[in-house]
Amino acid sequence: NTITSTVIVHKNRSMSNTDETKLLFCKDYLDAELKKDDIFMKNYGKYLSQISNEYDYLIWNNSLDNNDNKTAWKYFKYYIKGNPQNIISTRTIVFFKKYIANLFA
Repeated sequence: NTITSTVIVHKNRSMSNTDETKLLFCKDYLDAELKKDDIFMKNYGKYLSQISNEYDYLIWNNSLDNNDNKTAWKYFKYYIKGNPQNIISTRTIVFFKKYIANLFA
């Protein structure tokens, strides 16, 4: 089995307007609930860090949308630390493009 996901973020919708605290709460809540589920942990527990890594992506992307480079950088580092192979992803290119654009905004 393979777990995949797609998140489409549009301007002026809830993801661009959600703050860091709410996303962290969702991340922690989902993590705690999944850890309680023995069937999930038995079959998919090895993917738990990837789910957490997706939330780090959402937080840094949301921070960039809100011109908060400091927060974006913090969660970008977590995103890379969670899976070092992310450094060679399209998301990383987009991150730096938005990060640099924010410096001149």
